[in-house]
Amino acid sequence: MPRMLLPDINVWLALTFDGHAHHPVAKRWFEDRWRAFTQLRSFSPHVWNDAYLAAFALSGNMEVVTFDKGFTQYTPAVCTLLS
Repeated sequence: MPRMLLPDINVWLALTFDGHAHHPVAKRWFEDRWRAFTQLRSFSPHVWNDAYLAAFALSGNMEVVTFDKGFTQYTPAVCTLLS
């Protein structure tokens, strides 16, 4: 089983605040995971929100559990679709 990533509060703060000394590193780390889900997609807020949740789940070795069929585009390792 892959190691679970658990960013501490400092990483989240760096990701959130542009002026943080480590913002570029935190942003690049997270965007690498997020970007893979947003390539060649529309710019709809729903697609970007789903991509964010999927990237967050992938980064943390977690699964999104949802009723949203839009998540079927992501690998089964990232999403459990309830029906």
